[in-house]
Amino acid sequence: MKRPPLAKPRNVMSRQESALWDAVVASVPDGHFCASDARAVMSYCRMLLEWRPMSRRFAKSPQTRFGRGGKTGAITETAESRLERTLRADLVKIETELGLVPDSKTRRMMAAAGDTAASRPEASVLRLLDGERNRRSA
Repeated sequence: MKRPPLAKPRNVMSRQESALWDAVVASVPDGHFCASDARAVMSYCRMLLEWRPMSRRFAKSPQTRFGRGGKTGAITETAESRLERTLRADLVKIETELGLVPDSKTRRMMAAAGDTAASRPEASVLRLLDGERNRRSA
């Protein structure tokens, strides 16, 4: 039985989410997604757009992940740092479930076969995570 194709939801995504949707869908072969993946892909785009600025902020200033709190003044992780860490873990999970990145067993097999970042498609979802735009030439 043929799976129905993925259709982009209308009037529910911001321009940034819509542009990211297009890049994610372009990063995989035709037929990779089906109609039932729409909500997961949309959620992934929203999560990624929420996560990116936090991740960049912590990369520039790692010391902002922690602060002094409580009665003892102990050093604790900030709420934003916990949120960033949770979003990162959820993004990795959804990327694997959607087949955007290979699972750990497949990654080990690819590494053994000599796969490198240079051999991946220009529109790879790994590049999306870094905020790069789709650079495929038309």
